[in-house]
Amino acid sequence: MRGIGNVLLFVGLTAMSAVALFTGSPVWGTIGILLFGGGGILYFVLTRNSGATTRRRPARTTYGHLPGMRRFTDEPAGLVFPGSRLSTVATLLGSLVFVVAGLAMVAMAFAPSASHGPAGPVLLFLVGLAGITVFSVFGVLALLALARGGNGIALVADGVYFRAPAGRAWVGWDDLKSVRLGDGIQFLVHSPEQITLTGLNRWLHRVNRDRFGMDVGYPTMLLKGDPGDALERITYFHSAPEARVSLRDPGTANRSIP
Repeated sequence: MRGIGNVLLFVGLTAMSAVALFTGSPVWGTIGILLFGGGGILYFVLTRNSGATTRRRPARTTYGHLPGMRRFTDEPAGLVFPGSRLSTVATLLGSLVFVVAGLAMVAMAFAPSASHGPAGPVLLFLVGLAGITVFSVFGVLALLALARGGNGIALVADGVYFRAPAGRAWVGWDDLKSVRLGDGIQFLVHSPEQITLTGLNRWLHRVNRDRFGMDVGYPTMLLKGDPGDALERITYFHSAPEARVSLRDPGTANRSIP
């Protein structure tokens, strides 16, 4: 019900923006359509499988490697949970929509004949600039992820490697303290220096550890299929050191865990 309510909210706000567009407030109407229409589409795509009662297909698994993995391990291949290209495309398009909305706000702030409404030109400019800055970063990360390809999580005999738009992460099995499912698959190591992070993940490391009790997380919306399946496999190999050698066997991708 909550998901339906959110969709109806986006639809209602988009409809109100369309009314404003054709009844004398073209700039505010356009901004509203971009924000609420584009944001609603992005919300629907990214949360379509995230509800607690949603039945998701089993996580897709393959045997292979992810780009950049060999920088952290000598293992040539392992069990891979590939990332979802559709969610990355949705992130890119959603970011583009919000950047365009931000540009519209900035342009409106400098337009002498525009009606700035209760916000005023300075506030409108600052909000637009913030939107351009933040969503440009998200858009660039998504674009790089699409260009480079190969996002996902890889389990190899000596650790866990993942590659996401926000950067890469590597942690050895014995350094991993816990893994849980929250807004993403969240990894926590015994000591901060025991995990290797790149990109935005490295910059957010301290915040994630101090505020959210994790060192890094892989967004569940970027996985193909049920993230609970990936969590189950990670938890199993974390708690069963003797089973990790099986990650060198290509048949592991097709076998269920005991």
